[in-house]
Amino acid sequence: MRLFANNAINQQNGGVSLATALILLLCTSLVVMYAAKQAVLEQAIAGNQYRYYSAFAQAEAAVNQALAAYKNNATDTPCQLNNKADWSNQTFCAQISQQSVDGQTITEVNAKASSDDKTANIDLHQYIGFSPWLTNSSPAAALIVAGTLNAETPLQIAVNPNGGGIGVPVSIWSRDAINLNSASLRCQALDLTNQNCSNPLTTDLDLVQNVGANFPDLLAYLFGYSNNQANWLKEKAKLISPEQCQSLNQAAGLYWVEGSGSCVIDQAGQSDQLDTSGFDPQVVILVLNNVPLQLKANSQIVGYVLMFGDQSPQQISIENNASILGGLFSNQNLSINQGNSLKLVWSDYSTILDHPNSPTNGAIGLLAGGWRDF
Repeated sequence: MRLFANNAINQQNGGVSLATALILLLCTSLVVMYAAKQAVLEQAIAGNQYRYYSAFAQAEAAVNQALAAYKNNATDTPCQLNNKADWSNQTFCAQISQQSVDGQTITEVNAKASSDDKTANIDLHQYIGFSPWLTNSSPAAALIVAGTLNAETPLQIAVNPNGGGIGVPVSIWSRDAINLNSASLRCQALDLTNQNCSNPLTTDLDLVQNVGANFPDLLAYLFGYSNNQANWLKEKAKLISPEQCQSLNQAAGLYWVEGSGSCVIDQAGQSDQLDTSGFDPQVVILVLNNVPLQLKANSQIVGYVLMFGDQSPQQISIENNASILGGLFSNQNLSINQGNSLKLVWSDYSTILDHPNSPTNGAIGLLAGGWRDF
């Protein structure tokens, strides 16, 4: 009887051990299957992320390509956005569009791209920001000097008709004294033809001088940068040497001139006529950093010239019959000598310079926070 009882107990123990082993095997199998499933899922997620980032990188490349084209005045793209077969063996395509919102022109890049294996697609929209070079593209006068003006050359100046307020003309604005050649004349723009004011102003009320300490920082007045931030402006401009000034006849945009020698100009910028209405000029903005300006006979600058630096006086020499259609400014005393005439025509280029349709008129970049993807 005792032997029979022991056999029964041993059989029961064996059954328990077998059941326990089977349960452990099942649990182990479930854990292994779950781990394998998780590994497959994580691999799929990683693959999807890789393909997404690959497509996103391609879309960013398309945006950058479109931005570079836009900076070069090219808005056409060699592909059809919604036709992948026309993407010229590329994995991306971008197009630029513009729309008017509350009177402001909004520029947008729409880029579509695929991952390298063409299994992931992305649709990216990026807004382009535009910051005009000049914060004040309609200055108060055709000639502004942060010091004393000495002009041996006869000046013929077309005034800003509203420089001192509605109906209050201003021709010259100076921190200190204004010393003009006796043959200098000032008049309204329509009265300035063939280097002569046909109906000159008869009073000196248009000459705003001896302003003193109330005179503004001229760099800040024009560009929004103070004198000690001049290098920030320099970084945004096209840097050229004085020798390159003679190649500005087809130029437009902001140029920083620096180096030894004089900036000699025949033509800078372009205009079809010499008055302030009815033309679409190429406007040039010149900042001459301690560089003298020499205007050759019958030369013309369409835009603005800032004589900048710590040299005083800043020097301008004229041959004969030179013209500046826009404005002439100096942050130091200014001396204008030689020649028989310098024609200064105040011009309001704000409708051109404040508009992003011409990328040469300001800094262009991707607008922070101005993107969305689908």
